[in-house]
Amino acid sequence: MDFWTSNSTDLGFFLISPGPVEKEYVFSISPETWVSVDIPLEYFVPPVNLAEIFQFKVEGNGDVWFDNWYFWKDTGPNSISENTSKLLSIFPNPAKNTLTLSGMVNSSSIKIFDVMGTCVLSMNESAAGDQSIDIQNLIPGIYIVMISNENQNEMVKFIKE
Repeated sequence: MDFWTSNSTDLGFFLISPGPVEKEYVFSISPETWVSVDIPLEYFVPPVNLAEIFQFKVEGNGDVWFDNWYFWKDTGPNSISENTSKLLSIFPNPAKNTLTLSGMVNSSSIKIFDVMGTCVLSMNESAAGDQSIDIQNLIPGIYIVMISNENQNEMVKFIKE
C-alpha cells in the first residue's frame, strides 16, 4: 500500500482473526511524501490465523491518505517484498515512459509483472550495458522487473506513473 501524511506521528495496520486476535504492523512515517510499504503476511503469524482473517484496521493520529491497496501471495523463492537486488538497478523510479535497467542485462530474459503476477512485457536482451524499456503503454501502478540469465534471477519493484 501507499500512504501520505503531513501531520501523523503514529500509524499502525492490524490484521484480525477470530477471538478477536490481532497484531499490529507499525509504519515508518516520512511526512509530506508518498511512502510505499509491502508487509509480508508471515509478519502477522503468530498470533493471527491467516486462514480466518475477517477484518483489518488502521490506527494512528493525524490525517493520512491511502492508495494502491494490494493483497498478493508470495510465489516462492524468487519473489520479493523489497528492492533487495544487489546486481540490478532501475531508474527513474517512479517512471513515466522509459525505464532504464543497469546491471545483469547481458544475455538476459527481461520480464515485467503486474501485482497480480501477470507478465505484461517480455523480451530477450543480449547487448551489454544499460537497457531502456518503453513502458508508456503500461497502466499506472506497481510492477516487478525480473531479469533471468543462465546463473540467476534478480527482481526489482518499480512504480509506473
